[in-house]
Amino acid sequence: MVQKEVVLTDKAPAPLPFYSQAIKCQGMVYCSGSIGMDPVTNKVIEGGVADRTTQALNNLAAILEAAGSSIDNVVKVNVFLTNMENFAAMNKVYESFFSKNPKPVRTCVAVYQLPLGTDVEIELTAHLRPNSETNSANIQDAMRSTPNSRSSRGRAPTVGEGEEGFFVDQAMSRAELRRRQAEAALQRLQAAQDETWTETQLKITEENLGILMNAVSSIDAPPARSRSRAQSQSRSRAQFQSHGQKRSRGDSDAGNFRIAPDEDSRPLFKRLRSAIASTEEANNLVTRNPQPIQIHYEQQPLKDRDDNWFVGMFEKLFDQTSNFAEKFFLIHDLNSEDWYQPWAQKFSPEFLHWTRQVAEEDPSPGNGSWDDLLRDTTQRKYFVMAILVRIFHEMIFNIDLWGADPQQKELLLGIDRAFFNREGFARTALRSETVCSIVGRGPVTQYFYQEVATLTAQLFLLLKPLTDYLYAMAPPKGTVIPSIVDQYQALHDLVSNAAYLSICVRLSPTIFFWVDVTPGTYYDRDDHTFLDIRSWTQSKQNVVDFYNSQVLEHKNELAIAENVVKDLEAQGKGNTRRGRATRQRLVEIQTVAPKALIYEYRAMAKISVWPSIKRFKPGSAEDEKKEREDPGNKIPLYKKNGSREFEVSKGAIVVYYGKTNRRNDERRLSLAEFVRQKQKEWPVDAEGDLGLTMKTAIPVAVLAASVGYWVLGEQVKEKLGFDFGSAVEFVGDLMSRVR
Repeated sequence: MVQKEVVLTDKAPAPLPFYSQAIKCQGMVYCSGSIGMDPVTNKVIEGGVADRTTQALNNLAAILEAAGSSIDNVVKVNVFLTNMENFAAMNKVYESFFSKNPKPVRTCVAVYQLPLGTDVEIELTAHLRPNSETNSANIQDAMRSTPNSRSSRGRAPTVGEGEEGFFVDQAMSRAELRRRQAEAALQRLQAAQDETWTETQLKITEENLGILMNAVSSIDAPPARSRSRAQSQSRSRAQFQSHGQKRSRGDSDAGNFRIAPDEDSRPLFKRLRSAIASTEEANNLVTRNPQPIQIHYEQQPLKDRDDNWFVGMFEKLFDQTSNFAEKFFLIHDLNSEDWYQPWAQKFSPEFLHWTRQVAEEDPSPGNGSWDDLLRDTTQRKYFVMAILVRIFHEMIFNIDLWGADPQQKELLLGIDRAFFNREGFARTALRSETVCSIVGRGPVTQYFYQEVATLTAQLFLLLKPLTDYLYAMAPPKGTVIPSIVDQYQALHDLVSNAAYLSICVRLSPTIFFWVDVTPGTYYDRDDHTFLDIRSWTQSKQNVVDFYNSQVLEHKNELAIAENVVKDLEAQGKGNTRRGRATRQRLVEIQTVAPKALIYEYRAMAKISVWPSIKRFKPGSAEDEKKEREDPGNKIPLYKKNGSREFEVSKGAIVVYYGKTNRRNDERRLSLAEFVRQKQKEWPVDAEGDLGLTMKTAIPVAVLAASVGYWVLGEQVKEKLGFDFGSAVEFVGDLMSRVR
């Protein structure tokens, strides 16, 4: 089997959880794409494309050095530019790095967009130095000979440590790798001490450090035994428990146990269709599966549930999602002052991706563009709801069966493939029978709670920058900041109920058809439910006011032009060059009069909060009645006549008064460009504060930067061996101490 080694160095930007900085394999080094990001600040550097090209190549050079290679050993380079006008500037820097012959082969292409809004990205492949493989082998042999090494069948992970980073053998457990990464990160944090923290910033720093510590402390914890239902219900809501952790066959490392099949076990097209990633590798919540108190459900019935039951369940899910967003994200009113700038914070690319899926800006004057999504209290509620519901659709309801093991998922996928050309009801009926066999009389599937915990952790990290921004501010008078633990538990309950409902849908032999409302869709009272009348009224009023001002301006301009024409004609100068030009100008003004709003504006979806859900059932109402009276005597599908359609729920949207000709609307601004402008206008410094502007300095405590983690560095070391439940109690103690 071909071995691969991970290359990791702190002299280049840290990789996101779903890729490595580089991989060593068979004498070659394959580097991920690098952008002009400073590895210290984790920000794209300012300046021109030449500056960012230099930084990107410096990052790659550091990675190659850590791998035992160098920039001189590069054999293949790929360059990506967002604009070919930058080719010359990039090439000038490129030649300074690759001046020796023979030059590496290269491909340079123009692309539409690059990560974080940068304008250049470079990836490359290099060969190793002749002695690098030997050195790596010597290091591994030395480690195998230590007293703690195991037999060849269960040998310990082998790691070569150097000043440049880690060379990770394939046999190393993921837990050991994360432990070493955490320890190295902690040393770097302690070296960057700064004693200028405010009390509020210290509180946020300690809270985030506690979350980091919880994940790190449980990395090598042994599998915990399953607790009984009575024990789990008696635990405090502030504690978490391990659930159903089973050791995989052949695992020799204590930290390398199997909790549940992860997303990588699914077929490739399924993973691509519904990809979501954690936003913070350091917290490690996703891979650790933290497990709050679980909801236990009733056994599944023998007969199919009726329409009213599903209507009630989807209504409850809507209400629960609404209550969650309202309780944990609606405390502060950010519209009261202009210096509230939530979009200036460091939101993850995943958060921006889901934002584009569920919302669009209102570019009309006075309507706040993208700002209102987070600054307006009501719109913030529906915006958070929209993101959660869209993820539920993609990650829960769109998969074959929530909580099934890999073999069961492959079986269901095989049914879809085998019956791809068959009628939909036949395929759904067979899949329903298979799901019934998998679930049995139990309420949920085997890995139900483990997958709930995983998605809960992902969603928690996705929303964490917004949570930290809001919770760093003092609450309004008479209110308190909600507990992070309560938020996590509430999010877990929400995900659990959505997952349970998805199993009930899969058990039904009927077809559930979801239609997500695309932002910008025209409002239709027959298909959509109208939410937030206040924001719609304000949006339309701003458009009307702007239109009236344009009409008044046009009338004044027209009157002036008409008076000039009359004066020239009265003076007998109507046929002069000036007279003809004035009449031509008058005609132009008359032809560009503002069009009536009814021709240019429509009510459109600004936030797609809830999809349209319809249920299609085979046969007549009489067929359904017979099956309900005698569940054991089902009517064969081929004997049923026709089909019926039932509307489970309408699509729910927040509406604004939008321009129909959207492409020619110069006021529109993409979300990426809007965020870049906000971050440039309201920069966040290394301590998480908004920087000084021309008028005033406005400190807003947000997600603590890594520089501050030295404050409790020693306590992290002391907590490395604690389980997740104890670490959460420790976080609670920290929060109570700093409040």
